[in-house]
Amino acid sequence: MFSVKLTKELVKKSLDTAPGISTDIKDSDIVINEKNITIKLKLIDKNINFIELISMIQKQIAYTLNEHTDSKDYKVDIILCD
Repeated sequence: MFSVKLTKELVKKSLDTAPGISTDIKDSDIVINEKNITIKLKLIDKNINFIELISMIQKQIAYTLNEHTDSKDYKVDIILCD
C-alpha cells in the first residue's frame, strides 16, 4: 500500500462530505501535532445533531488515516464555531 504523510490537505479532503459545516476550511483551522489533530469548523446548519456530526467527522478522519498514512493513533479534537 502506498503511504503518505498526514497533511492538512488530507484532513480537508476527508471533511469534504461532512454535512452541516462550511467547506471553506483554512490551513490555520487545522493543527497537526505529534499525536493530536485539532480542527476548527464553521457550522452552516444549526439544526444538526452535534454529537453525531462530531462522531462522523472523527470516524472519517480515522478512516483516512488508516487508508492513506502510517499514522494510526491520533486524537482528533473538533471545535465547532458559528
